[in-house]
Amino acid sequence: MRIVAILPAYNEEATVGKVVDAVRAQGLPVIVVDDCSRDKTSTCAERAGATVVHHDVNRGKGAAVLTGVAEARRLGFTHTLLMDADGQHDPAEIPLFLKAAPCADIVLGSRMHDNAGMPLLRHLTNRTMSIIISSWACRRITDSQSGYRLVAMEVWDAVPVGSSRFDMESEFLITACRAGFSFTEVPIRTIYGDEVSKINPWKDTIRFFRLLWRLGTTRPWCQARKARRARAEGKSV
Repeated sequence: MRIVAILPAYNEEATVGKVVDAVRAQGLPVIVVDDCSRDKTSTCAERAGATVVHHDVNRGKGAAVLTGVAEARRLGFTHTLLMDADGQHDPAEIPLFLKAAPCADIVLGSRMHDNAGMPLLRHLTNRTMSIIISSWACRRITDSQSGYRLVAMEVWDAVPVGSSRFDMESEFLITACRAGFSFTEVPIRTIYGDEVSKINPWKDTIRFFRLLWRLGTTRPWCQARKARRARAEGKSV
């Protein structure tokens, strides 16, 4: 396995360098996707040793993740480890993902095993969203809103993604699980500091329900299932 960490970042100059340093200390290379930050995010990431890819306009977290995946694919990596650049994910927990990687196509970090540090509103939101997404994915997912996840490149290659904002993470989980890719979770810490969430409660809620409507009408997991089977049989898709 060749694993690279991907950090989508927007105005994270205060934390991105420290996160990159800590990830590299765990032995992983890092790709930072600067989603048109107005601060020194790119400079701090480059100084810490990350490969930095830039967006000329702000396109959203989902688009930044997909840009990072495209760069990882170009560089020949077989797995991507997605992390936030604001320090909410502990790089010291990377070995948990590496240990689970040979056993599953997707490894999701779950904060719900010990969520004592999670604000009540976020706890309730995560619980509700996870119940909804689990029903759509036909798989029990305890923390669907966790951005700390390891994904095999073959999953990215097979799963079509139409979202570009925070709803991309939900779309990807639902489609990949419905397509039959293997899935597991590892427990991770709940870390919250002074960071301000970039989620817009109204806009992103509307995007989420639009996503469910689109998934119900287009059923993208059928296409993903077909692509997965074709790759298993060594056919081109």
